[in-house]
Amino acid sequence: MMPTKKIIFAILLVFVIPNAISADNMNLQGKFIAPTPLVSDNSCTLGIKDEGKGMHIVVETCRNIGTFSIGGLYNGEWEKLTYFYPSPWQGTFISVKVNNTVYSNSLNPDEKIQMDPYISEYPSVSGNKISTKWMLPEKILVEQILEITENSVLIHVKTTNENPGVVNVGVRFHIDTMLGDNDGAPIYIPGDGLKTMETGYSGSSLNFKYWKAYNRQDDPTIIATGILDGKRTYPDEIIIANWKKSMHSSWDYEINPDVLITGDSAVILYYDEKPLLPTSVMEITTVYGIGSPILPALISFGIADIVTDKITGLYCPGEVAEFGVDIANTGKSPDSGLVRIRIEDSRNLVIYSNKKETGIINPDSVSSIKFRWAIPENLSGSFIVDAQLFKDTPIDEKILVVTADPSQCISEKKDINLIFLGILAVLIGLILAMLLYSQMGGVEIKKTIEGNTVKVTVLNKGKKEISSCIIEDKIPGSAEIHVRTMDVKRIGDKLTMEIGRLKHGESATLEYTIKGVNVLPRAKVGWAGGEKASN
Repeated sequence: MMPTKKIIFAILLVFVIPNAISADNMNLQGKFIAPTPLVSDNSCTLGIKDEGKGMHIVVETCRNIGTFSIGGLYNGEWEKLTYFYPSPWQGTFISVKVNNTVYSNSLNPDEKIQMDPYISEYPSVSGNKISTKWMLPEKILVEQILEITENSVLIHVKTTNENPGVVNVGVRFHIDTMLGDNDGAPIYIPGDGLKTMETGYSGSSLNFKYWKAYNRQDDPTIIATGILDGKRTYPDEIIIANWKKSMHSSWDYEINPDVLITGDSAVILYYDEKPLLPTSVMEITTVYGIGSPILPALISFGIADIVTDKITGLYCPGEVAEFGVDIANTGKSPDSGLVRIRIEDSRNLVIYSNKKETGIINPDSVSSIKFRWAIPENLSGSFIVDAQLFKDTPIDEKILVVTADPSQCISEKKDINLIFLGILAVLIGLILAMLLYSQMGGVEIKKTIEGNTVKVTVLNKGKKEISSCIIEDKIPGSAEIHVRTMDVKRIGDKLTMEIGRLKHGESATLEYTIKGVNVLPRAKVGWAGGEKASN
């Protein structure tokens, strides 16, 4: 039996918090953690409450540093949007993946390194923001910024590479949703309806601009919205999960479509690893806050949204565009109707129309009615997609704009004789092999270090003379060097030696002394028609 959140929290009160003020102040990895006085529960909480913007954020400052919870103002009352509000909660946390090593600011997930030992700046308030910083062992500076905006909280993670090499960095948000008193909030996904089971979205299925959570399916009074589009960073994957399972995952999570989320729901947003160059910054943002119903209060059967299969709404002439018209029933009885879709050009001429029955839609349910439009190849410009829901007469309507743009097209491959292409490729390969054998294959470059002395030697072992020969060697910015070879230029972090011509059997050497560096980058030599790097 999986422990409940209340049991987990009780265990933390008994075992974890007393350890936080132990004499050793050591974590599992043996790292020292600066002691934080625990005078009262509030001493471990930092928050901002803005009644004007209707949002309240609270952040943990002692253990699981940087984990947080969010509340919203509904009809004059502060309500939970994440679990355990108005106190911080380790079930809502971030994970940072660095070269396949996963760090997390929560103790909950398995197979991770806890970020507490690497805290560089404890949570602090500046205006409407709470900022927390960590310096990870790979010299990746991680900053989490929670910012109150109008009716929402901007969740922002900024990673800066202070390592001299390229580092792969990814970020994951794990949000433990709780709407009012409902810890198992159902999640609405545009184009896929109201979700009550574990579900994942990536690739072509990740085509929506927001998601919603409800305190209950029937007549919800507390609604939250997660916003994905606009100036926000669009995720690579989203998972609707059961928190009792997902709390243990630090990064990868296996979905079970037979598992309910309505007992305890969570939303996971992935931003996959990307190469981060030295001094480069990667910023990840998403928004979570107060939401509105998918249907206006006066309508119980209507169109919730129109969703395209491309998040941008941009298509190539000749493509097939797919539209999902979401029909929601928030009433007390099953209902049905007819959906008609029309597409008009800039002259208000109808260029496509179709209609479909909705079928029976049960109360507190959403059904997505699909339409496909084969865009004519000679068509371009912006077009209005008009969806109407009929009973005997129209009862609801929504529109959106899509664009057919030739610049979105992938150039068509010409009909090429494959046999001829294969013969041509073999001939080109033979010619290149001969050139490499006569030139590049005969050029040798070695970089050696003995004590503080570095030598970069180039030897032409080829049969032909090479020209425009240049040695280039990178120097770490902090290194202290003295160049012994004449006519060597230093520009920034690069040494350049122009050799010119090298006949068969001739060599040239760039020599210098260096201090303060143990590992050096590879040197390279370039010449007219080739280039080679040292081992």
